Amino acid sequence: MYLVVAMVLMVVVDVVMRLFGVSVPGLSEIEVIMMVTVTFFAVAYVGVVKGHIAIDLFVTKLPPPLRAAVDAINDILGITIVSIMAWQGYGYAMKNLARTTPILKIPDGGIMLLVTLGCGLLAIVILADLLGHLSQTVKRPWWPLALVVIVPVAILTMPIWLDWFGVGCVATGFLSIGLLIGLICLGLPVAFALGIAGFIGTSYLTSYKAAFVLSGVVGYDSVADFFLCVIPFFILMGSLCAYSGISKELFKTASTWLGRLPGGLAMATIGGGAGFGAVCGDSFATAATMAKVALPEMKRYGYANSLACGSVAVAGTLGIMIPPSTVFIIYAILAEQSVGALFMAGILPGILIALLVMVAIYFQVKRNPTLAPIGEVTSLKTKLISLKGTWSMLALFVLVIGGIYTGIFTPVEGGAVGALGAFLYAEAKRMITRKQFAEALLGAAHTCGMILLILVGIALLNSAMALSKIPFVLAEFIDGLTVARWVILAGMVLLYLAAGFVMNILAVVMLTIPIFLPTLIVMDFNLVWFGVIVVLSVMIGQLTPPVGVICFLVKGMAPGVSLAEVFKGVTPLWAAMIVGMAILCCFPQVSLFLPNLLSGG
Repeated sequence: MYLVVAMVLMVVVDVVMRLFGVSVPGLSEIEVIMMVTVTFFAVAYVGVVKGHIAIDLFVTKLPPPLRAAVDAINDILGITIVSIMAWQGYGYAMKNLARTTPILKIPDGGIMLLVTLGCGLLAIVILADLLGHLSQTVKRPWWPLALVVIVPVAILTMPIWLDWFGVGCVATGFLSIGLLIGLICLGLPVAFALGIAGFIGTSYLTSYKAAFVLSGVVGYDSVADFFLCVIPFFILMGSLCAYSGISKELFKTASTWLGRLPGGLAMATIGGGAGFGAVCGDSFATAATMAKVALPEMKRYGYANSLACGSVAVAGTLGIMIPPSTVFIIYAILAEQSVGALFMAGILPGILIALLVMVAIYFQVKRNPTLAPIGEVTSLKTKLISLKGTWSMLALFVLVIGGIYTGIFTPVEGGAVGALGAFLYAEAKRMITRKQFAEALLGAAHTCGMILLILVGIALLNSAMALSKIPFVLAEFIDGLTVARWVILAGMVLLYLAAGFVMNILAVVMLTIPIFLPTLIVMDFNLVWFGVIVVLSVMIGQLTPPVGVICFLVKGMAPGVSLAEVFKGVTPLWAAMIVGMAILCCFPQVSLFLPNLLSGG
């Protein structure tokens, strides 16, 4: 937790010193050490709180004996991959004991041992879960326990029996993807499923020895990157903003201007969510914060539960379109694009989606006035005075996004400056307690452990995909099709929307971008614009039943409201977002206008 604080302060100090022509020597090396430490200590913590992304939608429908057996199988596979990483990571560290960092001469091997320590801790956490699941399995008939033995052995020996059938490279790649999807559907956390699928594919296409060696390398190499510090920094910034009272001020301003319109408070919720997204960047934090602020007000004025909860859920998703955005950062890493360009590309689409949703609310209430009463009339003077509640959001937004795009500081430095700025603002207003500060830090560490372990798994799968040549075969196949490239785009968008029905769409993005990237390049799609399409797909996926993770969050924060009411309120607003998707696909310049304008393109 407190390493994150040290990381932020060191980066900010370096930014300030640079104004005087001085810099902190070896800062990036120290930050990388801290990043590896935070990540691999966090993965065990995330395991304890069951925070690793997993899809248990299908597993929960199994009878208890089979459910316990499946959980035990997942535990065995999880222990296997993290134990291999710990074991081989130790060997990788020992081989690099003599290697040092270029500036500070810190032994690299010592840093690499943190991977072994973190993975070892996670293996112990999973082992505790396995013992609990086995205790449930042995009390049942014999066959679930037999599955616990047979299934992991069958999966881990796949390279042997694939060799018996003489399976080709491309077919092995598709089998790895099929195995990945199957494991995810069985409830294995996405990071572990990626690792197992990549390990199996690489083992068959090379050897077990090569796959073992690779497993020891990717843990450190996937995380030891100064740029990845941007993830905990922006997550921390958003968490601190949630405690600072910015969201309450934004909602109050929006309700003053829009409250008189049909559905005005619901529209104000959308406007407040869009404004808060400009300093948050996380849909869960935005939705949770807007639920605390807006739901009591709409309940007090007699708004229908469906409209109130639906507007809060949609407002939450705007947190990942209006920059800064966690999903944009992940996409930039995977697609090797400019974070600043992606941030600018999200501004106009975010405003467009917010306006379309507000229009949908207006006509919905106009047609059925029982959904929401008309609000109070406010004078122009009152409206203008209320604008003072937006200065903190605008100041932080301009500081971070403006600083990044003008080159005053990098995205990593912008995240650190924004996190410190959010803390100082919250502290100045006496809006944050020590406990809340600790919770914000834990949230940042949690996100690091969850996302970065998936990046490690992706590195393993990418090895298998590269050896199988699937991405390039797929790109060549699509390039040879006679259909228009927009048909291919429509297929990709439909895939994202369909995936949102059954699983966490952020995980889908992290899985598919490395595979889609060669195809996108061949089809000559603008990768910045496609990033906006991906983020909008994520937004829609987070609202789509039966998963609809944001809807579940809002339902949990609205006692007495059923999930059916939340989905009922979301549906017409969801349709407005689909219209927005069509507009952005037909008119790419909506998202590319600002990046091109500011870059002189």
